[in-house]
Amino acid sequence: MGLAGALPTLVALSSLSVPHAAAAEADSALRDAAVAGVPETQEVITVAAPSLRSTDVQVSAWARLEQGWTRVFGPVPGKVGQQGIGEGADGVPRTPFGVFRLDLAFGRQDNPGTALPYTKVTNQHWWDGNVDSPTYDRMVVQPQSPGPESENLYDIGPVYDYAVHFDNNPAHTPGKGGAMFLHVSDGQPTLGCVAISREGMISLLTWLSPAFNPVLVTGLAN
Repeated sequence: MGLAGALPTLVALSSLSVPHAAAAEADSALRDAAVAGVPETQEVITVAAPSLRSTDVQVSAWARLEQGWTRVFGPVPGKVGQQGIGEGADGVPRTPFGVFRLDLAFGRQDNPGTALPYTKVTNQHWWDGNVDSPTYDRMVVQPQSPGPESENLYDIGPVYDYAVHFDNNPAHTPGKGGAMFLHVSDGQPTLGCVAISREGMISLLTWLSPAFNPVLVTGLAN
């Protein structure tokens, strides 16, 4: 799908935008950092924090259109890890700092219309957190848990009604952290994920497309 085909969705999505000058300036700096890291991207989600220790963030989405980069969503409030933003690590409730590709989506609910690869999960879907497992930091389907630190993607509850994986550990290196998602918020800080409203998640899912090499970037708002 080309950009022209994406425009109707983008117009609908922009109705959720409430831009502010200061937020726009901070978010655009993060967006530019994402583009520098992944030049081919045409869709960027920015997660801007007032400090690296803050659990409260502002989330926006940007599209590269014919007129240039355009905010199409946000800023809206979100939550990050209990220890804020920093280096990703297993067992540390901290959201990784940097630029990450958005490669797949899943949820307890039916696909809301995303073009990303989407899995409707059951209680046999797990995200493998076992550092000794050959499928560490990947989704697996099996009756039993893959081992310590693994998450059942259905039993965890409504926060995983809709989720998008951001790939902070593409080499699947034990110790570097995994199971990092943009997902539905319950109003509380996360264990390392980024969380926004259910309405926001549905809007972003229907907008995101692998054809546009989407990325998520976390960082400071100033």
